[in-house]
Amino acid sequence: PHLRSRPPDAPAPLRGLVADLREQQLTDGVALAAASIRDVVFGLASTMCFGYGVDAGVVRAMADVQTKLILSLPALRTFAAGPLTFPAVSRLIYRKRWNKLAGIRQKQEELYLPLIDGCRRHRRDSDETPSYVHTLQDLHVPVELEADDHNSGGKQRQQRRLEDGELVGLCSEFLGQVTESTAAALQWIMANLIKHPDIQQAIREEINAAVDADAEEVGEEVLGKLDHLNAVILETLRLHPTIMWVFRQVSQVAVIST
Repeated sequence: PHLRSRPPDAPAPLRGLVADLREQQLTDGVALAAASIRDVVFGLASTMCFGYGVDAGVVRAMADVQTKLILSLPALRTFAAGPLTFPAVSRLIYRKRWNKLAGIRQKQEELYLPLIDGCRRHRRDSDETPSYVHTLQDLHVPVELEADDHNSGGKQRQQRRLEDGELVGLCSEFLGQVTESTAAALQWIMANLIKHPDIQQAIREEINAAVDADAEEVGEEVLGKLDHLNAVILETLRLHPTIMWVFRQVSQVAVIST
């Protein structure tokens, strides 16, 4: 999914991240980047999921619930259906775990469903890029029904739209995957730049040569020209992939002069 066109008065998420890190450094002398990066990435993911206009308080509440869900993931294995598991018995034995997971799910529905209903009521312009929820609304899934006509093979195939519970689950999966993978990649990029100050200086000089030194941000039109920055991003993703079982070998050595 892609973002809808940003309104003229919409703040840039990364600008808020830089301001937060600078404030931490001036106040405490140390900037804890992990939490700040995750908050900013989750805000961006929520915009991609539901579109612009989500209240900041709702975004923080969704981020808190998502964190609780991630911390509770080990408990989900207890209730995973398998050949040797009995879900009803597991829910009875581990009642506290089940109630906790049920509470998280209920809170997600309370937060997500009003936003999903808002996307349903929103009439998009023809040139407006849809949010993730908009793409799910147009999705149909097959369902098999028992047919009365014996000549039809006993089953009849139809299609239906996704139900509210399925939409909530997909939105939760989207927010979690986008936030955790992107935040982890950004942290590794920053760690590698701190570890190699010479490369950090080369990137700074490259950015200063591409844009005005007083510019607050780098425009998308010059990103393709920043060879050092792109190389650092690709190398970080190679060394610290966001998914498992990624081959990390390279076919040839690329040398970038500094």
